[in-house]
Amino acid sequence: MKNVITLALIALAIQSNGQSSYFGKRIQHTTAVGNIVDNTTIITGTVGDTAILATHNYSINSTYFNKPFGVWHDNINWNIYDESISTLNPGIGFNVLQLNNVNNTVIKQISTATNCSFNLTTIDHLATNNQPNAMLFVTHNYNNTHPNYNTHPYGVYYNGSKWNVFLQDPTLSMPLGLEFSVLAVPSSNANAFVHSTAAANILGNVTRIDHPKLNNNPNAQIQVTPSWKGGIYNNKHVGVFYDVDKWAIYNEDLSAMPIGASFNVLIPENQTPTSLQSSEENEFKISCVPNPAHNNVTIEIKDVQEAQVLLISSVGQIVKKVKPRQNSNATIDVSDLPNGMYIVKLVNDAEVLNTTLKIEH
Repeated sequence: MKNVITLALIALAIQSNGQSSYFGKRIQHTTAVGNIVDNTTIITGTVGDTAILATHNYSINSTYFNKPFGVWHDNINWNIYDESISTLNPGIGFNVLQLNNVNNTVIKQISTATNCSFNLTTIDHLATNNQPNAMLFVTHNYNNTHPNYNTHPYGVYYNGSKWNVFLQDPTLSMPLGLEFSVLAVPSSNANAFVHSTAAANILGNVTRIDHPKLNNNPNAQIQVTPSWKGGIYNNKHVGVFYDVDKWAIYNEDLSAMPIGASFNVLIPENQTPTSLQSSEENEFKISCVPNPAHNNVTIEIKDVQEAQVLLISSVGQIVKKVKPRQNSNATIDVSDLPNGMYIVKLVNDAEVLNTTLKIEH
């Protein structure tokens, strides 16, 4: 990756103001002369290095982008880059979502010799294992630890017990050392759904989405990840656009959209979705005593069915996990953990609850 830290000094903000949603901060970014250096464009408006997702949005500037792209953080800002190392042109629009780690399960998936087979890398995570209806959204993340390009279209696939990131070309092997940022959304979340292509919703290279939260909503900033639920490969780079009264997914190379392909679609609204718990409800159902904690902390749980409790560090690493009995509290030994702020996440099939814990020794 070329050194583009100087972008921070010359970037122009050619994008809508970032708006917060339950899922994170939404940004519409457009490439422009002032924010492009070679194959990279800097995204102004992101905060810190919390993971981002990106989807090409043709509607922003009516520009096709039939190229593989990923994201990377230059220690100052997030960037979108062309994986083929071609120089970016001005006028390419992207929906960008910087994820909220407190509200969501964000997974760092790295392809290794132990988790790769054929064209896929298997995700082994409590929030996604044995969750066939979970909704996963993925973006390739180039970084100094895993400085590898990926020029191939990819998606997500459930193998009966675990989710995988797969390459759309089944003749390829998944390269080692690729890092993917994965957002895992519970199946109960009404803001994430599967769109399947059919003869009735396909016109040429386009499939139109019929969903009540998206119809007649041109300002939605959706994220899309292909899924293999329909058992159909679509080895194409895809984007989204608003078509008269509905959002649509399309093949960037203008080739025909196949029948039976599936896509995970996320609507990161400004409000907390009604199917998710509010922060007040979270605090009522899950709390930490004492807080700050010194050696042990009791996670008090109320009116929650069987669930896993995860203790997550400020960098997103799961450092403790317990499975309490139904409607029972859980006690965790934190004497071996460094001082700092942690996220306590309670996960089951129906909901995800979060609170924060401070550890002081």
